[in-house]
Amino acid sequence: MACIRSKYSNDSSEDLYGITRPPPEIHHKTIIQIYTDWANHYLEKARCKRHIQDLQVDVTDGVILSDVVEAVTNQKVPDVIRKPKNSSQMLDNIHSCLVFLAGLGVSLEGITARDIRDGHLKSILSLFFQLSRYKQQQKQQDRDRHNLQKQSAEMQQTGIKTVGPKHAQESSKLLPPFNKHAGNTSIPIPANASTPKKTPQEKGKSALGIGNGPHAFPCGKGV
Repeated sequence: MACIRSKYSNDSSEDLYGITRPPPEIHHKTIIQIYTDWANHYLEKARCKRHIQDLQVDVTDGVILSDVVEAVTNQKVPDVIRKPKNSSQMLDNIHSCLVFLAGLGVSLEGITARDIRDGHLKSILSLFFQLSRYKQQQKQQDRDRHNLQKQSAEMQQTGIKTVGPKHAQESSKLLPPFNKHAGNTSIPIPANASTPKKTPQEKGKSALGIGNGPHAFPCGKGV
């Protein structure tokens, strides 16, 4: 659902009219003013010097139209001639805008560059309606993405607080109990491991400080 902002409203929100087509009860000039205000709102946000005074006339060179498209989509329209010298260059500007919008998935059925250039009000209003609809869809996607990220972050925090300690406790239960050997080594051995009896020769080596027992490991290797 597209939303259009109007200066005639006391509503503080940016978008006012949720419409699928211009309501018949609204006067034709009011509809034009609504779309004009909506476009100028984004031109102001983008700090564009030019604003639309006459919607039916000002967009026909394609320059201010490209400004509106860029302000709404936050993307650059390529191949726009900023100072068109003839009708052909103006038509090319409008064509560039339409090609760019079509690439974004904006519906342009029944809208032609020639109609915009010739100032056909129906085509101009249809174009701005589709552009406003695209903007509203982008806003909804941004909100959904933000909510999803927020939920994901909350789930991760909850997992750290609840699942984390529980997992650590369960992991500790899986480890067998360890005892320290009576010798000089600090490497623990399982409590159920039987200590082999030393032969008289091994006892003699132990007395000399030779590590010949089960805790003498090659370099870089250990338990």
